[in-house]
Amino acid sequence: MALPATTIYTTMRGATLVFGADLAAVTPPTYTGGEQVSCQIIDAHIATSTQTETAPATLCADSVDTIVGVTRTLELTAFQDWTDPAGLCWYLEENVLERVFFSLSILDGGVQQGETTLAPIQYGGAAGSNLQGSVSLPVYDITITVPTLGTTQAQAKSRLKARAAAKSAA
Repeated sequence: MALPATTIYTTMRGATLVFGADLAAVTPPTYTGGEQVSCQIIDAHIATSTQTETAPATLCADSVDTIVGVTRTLELTAFQDWTDPAGLCWYLEENVLERVFFSLSILDGGVQQGETTLAPIQYGGAAGSNLQGSVSLPVYDITITVPTLGTTQAQAKSRLKARAAAKSAA
Protein backbone atom coordinates (compact mmCIF):
# COMPACT_ATOMS: atom_id res chain seq x y z
CA MET A 1 0.00 0.00 0.00
CA ALA A 2 1.36 3.41 -0.96
CA LEU A 3 1.68 6.30 1.44
CA PRO A 4 -0.76 9.15 0.83
CA ALA A 5 0.62 11.84 -1.46
CA THR A 6 0.98 15.41 -0.29
CA THR A 7 0.66 18.15 -2.87
CA ILE A 8 1.95 21.68 -2.45
CA TYR A 9 0.55 24.00 -5.11
CA THR A 10 2.89 26.53 -6.68
CA THR A 11 2.02 29.36 -9.06
CA MET A 12 4.18 31.19 -11.58
CA ARG A 13 3.50 34.56 -9.98
CA GLY A 14 6.81 35.88 -8.69
CA ALA A 15 8.83 33.63 -11.02
CA THR A 16 11.97 35.10 -12.54
CA LEU A 17 13.61 34.57 -15.92
CA VAL A 18 17.09 35.99 -16.34
CA PHE A 19 19.54 35.82 -19.26
CA GLY A 20 23.25 36.57 -18.90
CA ALA A 21 26.74 36.13 -20.32
CA ASP A 22 27.87 33.79 -17.53
CA LEU A 23 26.48 31.67 -14.74
CA ALA A 24 27.10 34.34 -12.07
CA ALA A 25 24.87 36.76 -14.01
CA VAL A 26 21.88 34.41 -13.72
CA THR A 27 22.39 32.94 -10.25
CA PRO A 28 19.70 33.88 -7.70
CA PRO A 29 19.17 35.96 -5.70
CA THR A 30 21.54 38.69 -6.97
CA TYR A 31 21.52 38.18 -10.78
CA THR A 32 24.61 40.38 -11.07
CA GLY A 33 24.76 41.60 -14.67
CA GLY A 34 21.80 39.54 -15.89
CA GLU A 35 18.88 40.74 -18.01
CA GLN A 36 15.61 40.20 -16.13
CA VAL A 37 12.76 39.93 -18.61
CA SER A 38 10.05 38.49 -16.38
CA CYS A 39 7.41 41.24 -16.50
CA GLN A 40 6.55 40.80 -20.20
CA ILE A 41 6.31 37.01 -20.03
CA ILE A 42 2.94 35.26 -20.14
CA ASP A 43 4.27 31.67 -20.11
CA ALA A 44 7.76 30.35 -19.45
CA HIS A 45 8.49 26.68 -19.08
CA ILE A 46 11.10 24.08 -19.86
CA ALA A 47 9.60 21.41 -22.08
CA THR A 48 11.11 17.96 -22.37
CA SER A 49 10.98 15.33 -25.07
CA THR A 50 12.47 11.88 -25.23
CA GLN A 51 14.24 10.01 -28.00
CA THR A 52 13.68 6.29 -28.14
CA GLU A 53 15.16 3.31 -29.93
CA THR A 54 13.28 0.12 -30.55
CA ALA A 55 15.00 -3.14 -29.77
CA PRO A 56 13.71 -5.70 -32.24
CA ALA A 57 11.53 -8.59 -31.21
CA THR A 58 13.16 -11.94 -30.62
CA LEU A 59 11.76 -15.44 -30.56
CA CYS A 60 11.30 -14.99 -26.79
CA ALA A 61 10.12 -11.38 -26.44
CA ASP A 62 8.29 -8.53 -28.13
CA SER A 63 10.09 -5.44 -29.37
CA VAL A 64 10.89 -2.91 -26.64
CA ASP A 65 11.20 0.86 -26.81
CA THR A 66 14.06 2.24 -24.73
CA ILE A 67 14.61 5.90 -23.88
CA VAL A 68 18.08 6.84 -25.12
CA GLY A 69 18.00 10.61 -24.71
CA VAL A 70 16.15 13.61 -23.36
CA THR A 71 16.11 17.08 -24.89
CA ARG A 72 14.83 20.26 -23.29
CA THR A 73 13.63 23.55 -24.70
CA LEU A 74 12.89 26.85 -23.00
CA GLU A 75 9.41 27.77 -24.25
CA LEU A 76 8.43 31.43 -23.94
CA THR A 77 5.24 33.32 -24.70
CA ALA A 78 5.35 37.05 -24.07
CA PHE A 79 3.69 40.32 -24.91
CA GLN A 80 5.29 41.86 -27.97
CA ASP A 81 6.39 45.15 -26.47
CA TRP A 82 8.48 46.58 -29.27
CA THR A 83 8.38 50.02 -27.57
CA ASP A 84 10.63 48.81 -24.74
CA PRO A 85 14.27 48.81 -25.93
CA ALA A 86 15.27 46.89 -22.77
CA GLY A 87 12.44 44.33 -23.09
CA LEU A 88 12.41 40.71 -24.15
CA CYS A 89 11.55 41.31 -27.83
CA TRP A 90 14.52 43.56 -28.49
CA TYR A 91 16.86 41.52 -26.27
CA LEU A 92 16.14 38.40 -28.34
CA GLU A 93 16.28 40.32 -31.64
CA GLU A 94 19.61 42.02 -30.87
CA ASN A 95 21.24 38.79 -29.67
CA VAL A 96 20.06 36.29 -32.30
CA LEU A 97 22.22 33.15 -32.33
CA GLU A 98 24.14 34.19 -29.21
CA ARG A 99 24.70 31.38 -26.72
CA VAL A 100 23.87 32.70 -23.25
CA PHE A 101 23.08 31.40 -19.78
CA PHE A 102 19.58 31.51 -18.34
CA SER A 103 17.87 30.92 -15.02
CA LEU A 104 14.17 30.15 -14.56
CA SER A 105 13.28 30.43 -10.90
CA ILE A 106 9.86 29.61 -9.44
CA LEU A 107 9.06 30.69 -5.88
CA ASP A 108 9.10 27.59 -3.66
CA GLY A 109 9.76 25.56 -6.81
CA GLY A 110 13.51 25.66 -7.19
CA VAL A 111 15.67 26.92 -10.04
CA GLN A 112 16.64 25.50 -13.40
CA GLN A 113 19.71 27.01 -15.05
CA GLY A 114 21.45 26.23 -18.28
CA GLU A 115 22.61 27.60 -21.59
CA THR A 116 20.53 28.40 -24.64
CA THR A 117 20.92 29.85 -28.12
CA LEU A 118 18.74 32.94 -28.57
CA ALA A 119 16.27 33.33 -31.42
CA PRO A 120 13.80 36.13 -32.20
CA ILE A 121 10.26 36.04 -30.91
CA GLN A 122 7.35 35.98 -33.35
CA TYR A 123 6.41 39.40 -34.78
CA GLY A 124 2.83 40.54 -35.38
CA GLY A 125 -0.45 38.77 -34.83
CA ALA A 126 -4.24 38.99 -35.06
CA ALA A 127 -5.90 42.36 -35.61
CA GLY A 128 -7.55 43.86 -32.55
CA SER A 129 -5.77 41.65 -30.02
CA ASN A 130 -2.89 42.12 -27.62
CA LEU A 131 0.16 41.06 -29.58
CA GLN A 132 1.79 38.01 -28.11
CA GLY A 133 4.72 36.08 -29.48
CA SER A 134 6.33 32.78 -28.72
CA VAL A 135 9.76 31.29 -29.19
CA SER A 136 11.31 27.90 -28.49
CA LEU A 137 14.97 27.96 -27.39
CA PRO A 138 17.20 24.88 -27.10
CA VAL A 139 18.54 24.11 -23.63
CA TYR A 140 22.06 22.79 -22.98
CA ASP A 141 23.74 21.63 -19.76
CA ILE A 142 20.82 22.13 -17.41
CA THR A 143 21.33 22.31 -13.64
CA ILE A 144 18.35 21.83 -11.35
CA THR A 145 18.30 23.21 -7.82
CA VAL A 146 15.68 21.53 -5.66
CA PRO A 147 13.50 23.89 -3.62
CA THR A 148 14.13 24.30 0.08
CA LEU A 149 11.28 22.76 2.04
CA GLY A 150 8.95 25.42 3.38
CA THR A 151 7.07 25.05 6.66
CA THR A 152 4.04 23.42 5.02
CA GLN A 153 6.17 20.92 3.11
CA ALA A 154 8.26 20.08 6.18
CA GLN A 155 5.12 19.51 8.24
CA ALA A 156 3.65 17.25 5.54
CA LYS A 157 6.88 15.24 5.33
CA SER A 158 6.94 14.87 9.11
CA ARG A 159 3.32 13.61 9.13
CA LEU A 160 4.09 11.06 6.41
CA LYS A 161 7.11 9.76 8.37
CA ALA A 162 5.01 9.49 11.52
CA ARG A 163 2.30 7.54 9.67
CA ALA A 164 4.86 5.18 8.14
CA ALA A 165 6.49 4.58 11.56
CA ALA A 166 3.11 3.93 13.20
CA LYS A 167 2.14 1.52 10.42
CA SER A 168 5.37 -0.46 10.66
CA ALA A 169 5.07 -0.63 14.49
CA ALA A 170 1.52 -2.03 14.26
